[in-house]
This record gives sequence, structure tokens and C-alpha cells, in this order.
Amino acid sequence: MTNAADHQIYLKRLTLNNVRSFGDEQELDLTDADGNPARWTLVLGDNGVGKTTLLQCLASMCPVLTAASPTPPAISSQKAPEDSINTPPPTFVEPALLRRDDAELAALVRTGTEVATLRAVLASGHALGGRARKASDITFEATVKVADGELADVQQTQVKVGKAIEPLVVGYGAARHMRYRGSEPFRIHPDTTASLFDPSLELVDAKEILEQLDYGASKGQANFKALLKRIKEALVRLLPDVEKASAISLKGPPPPGAAGDKFGVQIKTPYGEVPLGALSLGYQTMAAWAIDLAWRLYRQFPDAPDPLQMPAIVIVDELDLHLHPKWQRQLRENISAAFPNVQFIATAHSPLLAQSYLDTNLAVIREENGQAIIENNPTVNKKWRIDEVVTSALYEVDSAYSPEIGHALRERTVLRQKRRLTRAEKDRLTQLDKLADDVTPCLDPESERALDVIKRAAALLGEMEK
Repeated sequence: MTNAADHQIYLKRLTLNNVRSFGDEQELDLTDADGNPARWTLVLGDNGVGKTTLLQCLASMCPVLTAASPTPPAISSQKAPEDSINTPPPTFVEPALLRRDDAELAALVRTGTEVATLRAVLASGHALGGRARKASDITFEATVKVADGELADVQQTQVKVGKAIEPLVVGYGAARHMRYRGSEPFRIHPDTTASLFDPSLELVDAKEILEQLDYGASKGQANFKALLKRIKEALVRLLPDVEKASAISLKGPPPPGAAGDKFGVQIKTPYGEVPLGALSLGYQTMAAWAIDLAWRLYRQFPDAPDPLQMPAIVIVDELDLHLHPKWQRQLRENISAAFPNVQFIATAHSPLLAQSYLDTNLAVIREENGQAIIENNPTVNKKWRIDEVVTSALYEVDSAYSPEIGHALRERTVLRQKRRLTRAEKDRLTQLDKLADDVTPCLDPESERALDVIKRAAALLGEMEK
């Protein structure tokens, strides 16, 4: 039986130097307030600043098994063919960096430099949200060198561990979408993080996975029956308006000539029973990556009583993709309930999503002097309204109003600061004062009186200090 504690390997820190947009050494902190691996890390930042690069580096610096010597020579990124007979059992772990091809490795190095360095620290044997029993850190370092734009050398450390285990690390790129059944049978991609690097890759065929599980369950395969039940329960948590597992039904393949009959995977919604492929893009995307993750957990831990309870690291680009604001507010709670021992590291653009993560691990990437800077644990107020989140340093939007109204209010401020106004400027200021009154929230009489008391008290204190 698989021991979950053996697979409790989670990310704690990632350090980059001369990696694409990151110039001077930058560190991403992936720990909570107690220094333990954070269950959730949300990375914010403008388009093109380096969020996806950060996720790709995280995926590339996670442990994979190797039986090689602990002192490797200069390493080629081309993997030798596996020999199940002569290959010794793995005794070391190393970063997954060498699973990338030469062009991807060369592209990591910042333009104008020749050497990029990466360092990752992971915690082994540490349960999320719990105390460590026999926890230890695994530290990887890697150096990528280029010459004339071509990969010249890759060096990376290998670590000998007591029990060499490769954790499940799954990546979902921003272009993720559900696979629609084609002429060829579905095959799951062997690289669990490939979606972060190749936007053309599809997620699993969610419909086919559910149908396979349903067929196996009908043939008495208890593990398939249990997994299907767990996946349905997870989908109920994750999909709005899907209230219970029985709302997800599998009706088998279409019988010949049975036009109009319902078949395949059907989801009961407030608008009636709808085929999975006819749901909105938000529903389809969420269902696809939830089923994809559940299926990969099962493949990694086939003998676990509940694979969805097993440990993993999941890296998601643009977590808020296609999701309505109401859905975004509940997302973290619902995902954590469905996959309680998974460490999630995600990027997002939505301030609504950010507002829901003010009490967890946050990082912001900014451009400064031509390079990306990581700010860990930015100063936030957990009581911020959504407009305060938008205009805070997390997003640096200059106004919570529309661009037109924001420009007009800034014009008003400039006019009010002038000592002398022309006749036209006075007329314009009158218009802008009316606009300011219109957009200023109205208070009830009791609140107005309280505000007046506060203002008079502040004025009195100011006079006393003089």
C-alpha cells in the first residue's frame, strides 16, 4: 500500500538569476507564516513580466528520479533510452530541467548574458498544514550556459535520499482546454507539466475518462467505481449549480439510429440536463482539469483508498481563466476541499481572486529598470474592498472609476490647486464638482452626523497641537 507520507514533497523557495526577464537574483517564497510549505501561493503581475517563466522554472526544478552518479559530467539534455533490465534502481533525485529540450533550455538565459542559475528548495516528509515528523529539505542548483545563442552546457546537482521518490507535479498552462474526441483514441501525455510549455496541448478527454470509469465500474472493478464516485463529489464542489453527485449521469454511447436520445455524460443544471460538451467554456475547463488531475493522481497512486487525498504539486497559469467573479470567490476553498493534500501555485489577473487570497501567500512581480522584481508578502489589508484591491500596490491601477471619470477627477484636482482660474476654468470646475458629487457615495443621516463629529474632533486636535 502506498504511504502518503513518503510522497509529501512540496516546494519552499525558488531562486533565479539571469533567467529571461529576471536579471539580478530574485527569490520566490513559497512558505506560510511559520516557514512551512504554503498550501496556496498566488502570483500577481502585469502581462509579459515573467509569471509564466516563473511557473515553468518551478516545474523544471522539481525532483525526478535518477540512478546516475552524484557527481555528473557536463550534461546533455538528450535522455538515454530506458533499459528496464540493466538500469539500476534509482537512488538519487535531480531537477526535471533536463526533460526540456535544448532550445527551451537555451531560451531560459537572459538576453545579453551567457549564464543562468536556478536554485530550488523543497521540503520532504512535511504534511501541508501539519507538523513535520521527519521533514528534511532537498536543495537543487542548476546552471545553464549558452554560446552564440545555442546551448553550451547544463550542470545541476543530484541529491541522494533515503527513499528516492518522484513526486507528482502537474502543470496547467493558460491555453488549457478540454480535449474533444477525435478519430484517434485518447492517450494521456507522459509529461505532466507539458501544458505549461506547449499551448497546443489538450487536457484529458474528460468525457472519455468518465465513460471508462463507468464501464469499469459496471464490470465490477471496485477501484474504478470508487474513483468515479470521488470525481463526481469533486465536481459537485467545483462546478456551480451542480448540487449533488447524482446530477452527473453517464448514459453510455449513442445507439444506432437513436436520434434525439440522450447519451454520454449529462450534467443536470437549473436549465435542464445538458451534455458535458455543451456546457459553458468555464464549466468545461474546470471539469477538464479537475478530472485530469484526479486521473493523474489515480495513475500515480493506483492502490490508494482515495487517490484525490494523495500529495501533489499543481502549477496553474491564470487560475481565473473563464471563471465568473462569483465562482472566483469560492475557488480556493472548493479546490482545497476536493484535493486537500495538494500544494497549489498559481498566477492570476483577477482582483476578485486576489481579494480572496489576501490571507494566504501572495507574491507580486513588477518591472523595475528593465528587469523583473519579485515582491514576496506584499503589504495588504485583509479588509480591503474590491476597489481598494484594484488601486492598491497589488495592481497599481490609478482609479477605481472608469478611465473617463478618473481623468476628469484628476483634472478637477489640478484646477482646485490653481490660485487663479480663467472664466472657462471656473465653469469647467463647476462641472467637475458636480461630477464628483455624483460619484461620491451618499451616506445616511446618522453616518453623516458621525463623520461631521470626526471632522470637528480632528480640527480641534489640530488646533490644540498648534
